Amino acid sequence: MQIAVCDDDALSLQAVLGFAEAWKSRDPQREQTIRIHPFHSSEELLAQWNKGTVFDILFLDIRIPNEMSGLEVARRIRTNNDQAVIVFTTDYSEFVYAGYEVDALRYLRKPVAAGQVEECLNIAYGRWLLTKDQTLLIGSGGQEKTLLPHREILYMESQGHYTKIWDIYGKEYRFRIGISDLMKKLPEDLFVLCHRSYIVNLMHIRKLTRNMVTLSDGHEVPVGAGQRSNLENRFMTWYQGAVI
Repeated sequence: MQIAVCDDDALSLQAVLGFAEAWKSRDPQREQTIRIHPFHSSEELLAQWNKGTVFDILFLDIRIPNEMSGLEVARRIRTNNDQAVIVFTTDYSEFVYAGYEVDALRYLRKPVAAGQVEECLNIAYGRWLLTKDQTLLIGSGGQEKTLLPHREILYMESQGHYTKIWDIYGKEYRFRIGISDLMKKLPEDLFVLCHRSYIVNLMHIRKLTRNMVTLSDGHEVPVGAGQRSNLENRFMTWYQGAVI
């Protein structure tokens, strides 16, 4: 997991870095799998991103004098990545609503507290663990076994004794398995039954209304009345780390 911290103020930068390093050091697994990258300028961070370094969570100072703002950096990142966790840190309260434009997880007022940073890191790390190299192995009997990465699955639809699975590339798969048995194979923090015949991947939900889910490819999946409350809670837990 890659963490970026960008702030032109040395004290603020060191504070967030220190909190992140302390959080990382408390778990041997995190020590081995997490890298933290400090940046003193937004241009430097964006240049690294454009070279191919994908950060899983970014702490961005929303306004840096005489430089590209953290908000603009976030906008550019969102043009080709809608999964990175973005957290804004700033002294300026007038930007508090700007984060919604780029689906920011949190807006933290300086001086930032250790607990605030750790909460954001816990959410990002939980998402990363659920999607990193995790796969669904499906197919039984005479069926060909198929490995589907969790992060590439959009949704699933029950069709009698079979279930169809669609991935982010537009490909569909059909397996002889009931939807309830399929749910047992999936992590409940990432996949949710939104209708008695449909399972959706929370990381690909882009819009949720009373009766419909819109996914990252624009496809719409129905929401059942009996599943609506659980879906809403799980959606908010995934995106904001809190149950409504």
